[in-house]
Amino acid sequence: MDIKNTLARIFPTAVASDGITLPSQAEPCPAVADVASRSDSRVSLLAEVDFKWLMAGQGWWIDPTRFHCDPSYAAGLIRFALASQLLALRASAVSIQTQGGE
Repeated sequence: MDIKNTLARIFPTAVASDGITLPSQAEPCPAVADVASRSDSRVSLLAEVDFKWLMAGQGWWIDPTRFHCDPSYAAGLIRFALASQLLALRASAVSIQTQGGE
């Protein structure tokens, strides 16, 4: 049995009459920029969730809509977090600041 017939048997959609082609069922790889963008948004979301839970642990409930729309509200929460004795909360506030969450 030749290679073309063997491949046709293993990968029926991969072999055309004029030679080997890509499988028709293969999904295209996402663009690098798309993957990076999704990764950045996931990192930002996780940082915000961490920040909100750490703040809740200190008795501060965060309104996410206001946090994103009201710069003075966000700045006040960040200032509180940066002054906290809790190292994790301070680190989370720095992360939010770095990502432009304030």
